[in-house]
Amino acid sequence: MEKDKLKKKFFGKKKHIRGIRSSETFLETNENKEPIAFHNKPQYEGHAPSTHYMRHDEKHAYPSITEKKDGTGFKEQSFDEALKAGEVYGFLSKKRAAKFGFGSWKQGKDRKEAMRDYKAYKKNK
Repeated sequence: MEKDKLKKKFFGKKKHIRGIRSSETFLETNENKEPIAFHNKPQYEGHAPSTHYMRHDEKHAYPSITEKKDGTGFKEQSFDEALKAGEVYGFLSKKRAAKFGFGSWKQGKDRKEAMRDYKAYKKNK
């Protein structure tokens, strides 16, 4: 059954992920870009909202935050919770999963910034 859920999201991943969140949160991260806290308002000038904070493994990427059921914000999400919600995306290679996890699904300036982060990650790996 898990394989069936993964196959459904193999194509059209970018379009799907752009439309799965209805609200925004402001994610506070540490120097390793790991989530520390979620806020309803920006914490500093220029603090951009987040609706997805992606993680990736060998050939999958998934949002590591999800909306709370009561709609009051966001909480962290495990791989199993993402799989159950239909938010795990399968890839043919580790590289594609990593790029998607860093934000290749984004558009415009956000995508450029995400790919810059991916290149820095790859260089330091």
